[in-house]
Amino acid sequence: MSDQQPPSPCIAVCKLETDQFGIEICKGCYRTIDEIVQWSRMSASEKNNVLERIKRAKASPLTK
Repeated sequence: MSDQQPPSPCIAVCKLETDQFGIEICKGCYRTIDEIVQWSRMSASEKNNVLERIKRAKASPLTK
C-alpha cells in the first residue's frame, strides 16, 4: 500500500449543513467538521477512508 497522500476533496464551496443524523457536513466536500480540521494530520490510509465515505455519501439518495 502506498503512503502517497491523497489530495483534499475541498472545492472551496464551504457550507456546513446538519444532516439527518445531526452531523454537520460541508456541502462542498462532504467532510464533517472534524474531518476538515484533522485532514492535515491524517495518514494516507485515514484520508482514503474519508474519501471512500464521501464517495458513498455522494451516491446516496439521502444526500440529494
